[in-house]
This record gives sequence, structure tokens and C-alpha cells, in this order.
Amino acid sequence: MAGGGRLFPAVLSWLLLAEVITLRMTLGIILSLCGVLVVIWKPGTSLLEPGLIFALGSAGCIALGSVLLKRMPPIGPYRFQAWSAAVSIIPLVIMTYLLEFDRWGSAVAVGWPFWGALAFSVLLVTMFSHVGYIRLLQRYPASLMASLGLMMPLMTIALGAVLLDEQVSLIMLAGAAIAIAGFVVVLWAPRPRP
Repeated sequence: MAGGGRLFPAVLSWLLLAEVITLRMTLGIILSLCGVLVVIWKPGTSLLEPGLIFALGSAGCIALGSVLLKRMPPIGPYRFQAWSAAVSIIPLVIMTYLLEFDRWGSAVAVGWPFWGALAFSVLLVTMFSHVGYIRLLQRYPASLMASLGLMMPLMTIALGAVLLDEQVSLIMLAGAAIAIAGFVVVLWAPRPRP
């Protein structure tokens, strides 16, 4: 379901940016979405679990932010990240103070895993991944980036299998193949001008 939220940028880019989405692109995005749903669906569970609802809401916010970023005048990715950090620090500090207890003690007690996760988040996620995503979003249509975003759950499952020795079923592999096929369809679809 979290991957399903990647349809939001395609729809919003069509509505707000007047990007033209061809039938082939639409079919590719739907095919990718179906593949991701096959990968993450577990028989006997509801698709309306709170975690999935929050993930869908998060995907909607990311989609809206991506489309709004496309509407902005050109801004350097590092400058954009700096402004995002400056604007978000006050609400995040307030929410941490209100919702978390023994904030500093808990973080220090964890030791090096906390500092390693923090360094990973700051250096690789913020300075590399987000900056790269912003550059790609400024250069390519949001609909293409939406289908690329559908690969994230597949990469997460692959990393879980490689790094954490998690089990990968044949159904998951079939879903991954469907999702990748959908991405290839979107990637090779002709790009009409808006």
C-alpha cells in the first residue's frame, strides 16, 4: 500500500502541472502498483491496518511535496535541503518533547547503533539520496519519478533478504517481476510534451 501512494505524484502532476500521461504510462504505473501489492500483501490481513493507512498518508504528502517542488523556481538541491531542515527543526523539537520521554538518555543508552543510524540518516539519506531525488525530479516528469518510487518496497525486501536473512517467497518474486515490468513499460513509454 505504501508503494501505491506513488500513483499520487502521477495524478497530481497531471492535475497541477499539466503533464501528459499516456495510456502506456498509466498501464505501466498500474502494473507496477499491482506488483508491489502482490509483494506486500499477506493473506488473512486487512489492507486497512493503521500502519498502512499512515504509510498511504505519508505517500500522499510526499507526492504533494514533489509536485509543489516542480512548480517552484529552480533552487539548488542542497539549498532546498538546508531550508527544509531550518523550517522543520522547531516543530520536530516540540513534537519530540511532547511525545517522547527520556529522549537523550534513551538515545545514549543504545550506543553506537544510534550514532550509526543518525550518521546514515544525515550523510546518506539527506545529503545523497534526497539531493539526488530532488535533482531527478527537477529534470524529469513527476510521472516517471512516481514509477521509479514504486521500486522502493522491492529494494527494501531485497535488502532484508540479503542483510537480515529474511525469507522471500515465490509470490514475492512474482510480484517483484510484475512491478519491474510495469516500470520498464513506463520507462520506455513515449514522453509527449505537456
